[in-house]
Amino acid sequence: MAKIISRTKKRNEQGMALLLSLFALLLLSGIGLCMVLASTTETRIDANYSGSLRSYYVARSGLEEVRDRMKLPAASPVSLANQLPLDIAGNANGVLYVLNPAGGETVDPTDPASPYYDDQLCHDFNSGVSARDSKCTVIPATVNWKMPLQYAASAGTPLGYKWVRINMKTNRVAAPYFVDQKGDPTTLDTRVCWDGQTEQLSPGGVSPACDANGMQPVYMLTSLAMAEGTRNLLRAEVVSSSIRPPGAITMDVGTSTSANPIPATFNVPAATNIALIPSTSIDGRPHDVNGLPPTACSPVSALASNTPLGTASLQNGLNNLRLTIVQAANSLCNADGSPVAPNPSGSCTAPLAWVRGTGATPRFSTTIVSAAPAPTPVPVPIPTPTPFYSGGHSGHGGGDDDDPPPTPTPTPIPTPTPVTSIDYRSLDLSAAQLSSVPLFVGNPGNSGDPAAYQSQTPNIVADENQAVLDYIAARKASNSNYYELASTSLNPAQAYGSLTQPVVLVITDSSLKLLSTSLTGFGILQVPNDFEIQNSNLQWTGVVMVRPSSGQSSGQFLINTGATGTINGALMLQAGNQFVLTTTSANAGTFTITYSCAAIDLAMGSRPLKVVAHTESSY
Repeated sequence: MAKIISRTKKRNEQGMALLLSLFALLLLSGIGLCMVLASTTETRIDANYSGSLRSYYVARSGLEEVRDRMKLPAASPVSLANQLPLDIAGNANGVLYVLNPAGGETVDPTDPASPYYDDQLCHDFNSGVSARDSKCTVIPATVNWKMPLQYAASAGTPLGYKWVRINMKTNRVAAPYFVDQKGDPTTLDTRVCWDGQTEQLSPGGVSPACDANGMQPVYMLTSLAMAEGTRNLLRAEVVSSSIRPPGAITMDVGTSTSANPIPATFNVPAATNIALIPSTSIDGRPHDVNGLPPTACSPVSALASNTPLGTASLQNGLNNLRLTIVQAANSLCNADGSPVAPNPSGSCTAPLAWVRGTGATPRFSTTIVSAAPAPTPVPVPIPTPTPFYSGGHSGHGGGDDDDPPPTPTPTPIPTPTPVTSIDYRSLDLSAAQLSSVPLFVGNPGNSGDPAAYQSQTPNIVADENQAVLDYIAARKASNSNYYELASTSLNPAQAYGSLTQPVVLVITDSSLKLLSTSLTGFGILQVPNDFEIQNSNLQWTGVVMVRPSSGQSSGQFLINTGATGTINGALMLQAGNQFVLTTTSANAGTFTITYSCAAIDLAMGSRPLKVVAHTESSY
């Protein structure tokens, strides 16, 4: 009986090995399948990440190419410096596209049917699209809203981005994190400026210039790239690192409390020699690199000082020049414009005849006839055709010295005889004296915020002088188009630098005296102590800086007899240097100093634009 039971148990356990084997095989198959799925998923994740990463850096390459081309001198064949938007997005000439199509491909960011359509643009202008997280389906309706298309620069290895858009940043672009932290609807389309430290709204209105006194417009760069099926839209905010002096001529008189700073001298030996003064024009209106107005830059003062004492000295120097002109006019001219005997016939010029006036009493008195502390604007029947000074008038404080007519008026227009002569300090040395606002002192440009980094303080001129010196030091360290030459080694037949290759030229002598020679150049010219121009021609496009050498306390820029030529950009006098206008013979010459943002940028333009912020869009 026991044996029968044992055989039954053994027969009941048959087949278990097969079941266990099948279960093990199923388990292993499941594990294998999971591993395959995991591997495939990882491969896809890696591919997606690779595509995303590649499109990211391709988009970055577009941003960097355009940023690099924006810094190049305007004369460079691939430069975008002279192609930048002239207004905010949505207005005419407010958007610039740089396209980068592949061979045979059409890239049109304005076509909604294109895979490369710009579906972010509507949030940068007043399009009516309020939701920040929605894609755009509209483009500006303004005629000529975009500038002529530009294309990527040719390269050995083509960059893969599709397009880069350039437009000015406004408060609307910053939404919902508005620059003014208010979101005031009236400021949505106000341009954003960079003051050297922070972004701020331009206080001048919807679309003024940001460029006076160190402020620069902020440009938005938006780059689209597609790689391995991945689309990436990157943005960068960039600003120029150039300077904006507050005057065509800026004078740093330091922080001295001396009662008699001498930042400028207008030296005429005698009233009878008034016709011998070099015909000198100082023009604070903006000019291009060729010296031609106008440009989009803001006008500045003709002369600017960094302290009230320096301003007083400038005003005193101009008043002395006014007095000398009035003395010459009253002593050399009769009421009918003829010369006073025994002076030669050419001694009473048309400008002097106008200053003298046609009445029995001279138009201007050689003595102070009022207690007014400063000149009062006096309307004149015609522009005063004097050859002496011109300067850019500016709504922010420039305007004492506007541009004279290109040629003297041959026949003065008679005016009513004044009852009493006018104070000589009211003599207008310009075409129209437009403002009685205190002139010269650190023109604040459009910066109305007293807390702004470069507001109306004595640091403006000193800081900008230092910025030029830092740039010179950087160029010396890199040895990039940098020259140190003795004045005796200068070649009058050579042009130092060009519009596409500006130089830094440092004079190593104790001074530079151009005597019966010439000097032509583009970039920055640094001269120690004294810079005198006599019977010579200077043609310089960019920045001319005169600064005392180590151990010296002052120097001068001297326009002497026979000085001709132009400084187009800015003349910067550092640490107590003075501007001197004088004469010694009958060879007057014609010399012009014109303010030019473009020429200043040319001189300091090889520095890359500063990236203020980076963002990545989710569109």
